[in-house]
Amino acid sequence: MSVKEYKCGYKHCVCESIMIPASESVVVGKRRYHKECAEMHSKIERIKRIYFDYIDDKSDYVQVVGVINNLIFIKKYDVDYVEFVMKHVAIYSRNIKSPYILHTIIKKNELIKEKYNDENKRKGVNDRFAYRTGIN
Repeated sequence: MSVKEYKCGYKHCVCESIMIPASESVVVGKRRYHKECAEMHSKIERIKRIYFDYIDDKSDYVQVVGVINNLIFIKKYDVDYVEFVMKHVAIYSRNIKSPYILHTIIKKNELIKEKYNDENKRKGVNDRFAYRTGIN
């Protein structure tokens, strides 16, 4: 009896094989993903939610998604770092009117890099964000 295989539903799948055995796949909605792809998908969805809920809800969805994908997949920033920057921006500088400024914030802001690299300061930003918003 053959094992049922599915194609990974993630557009940016970087796993070795695009086909997943049914026993190893993770179902999100109606799509099947590799475990790593499902985690990446959920982290990016959380980043988008942070941007639209706590930074600027009037931005064009396509532009925001394009900027986030550009930062993660083209410029190769770590997903956790991008999420941390979004939380920091949501707490300390809510007056962002264009998602394209995120490129500059992530690339040139030494204060954010210092806070991300220091475990105690990172925990402080995450705790403050959780306190203000009610989500982690």
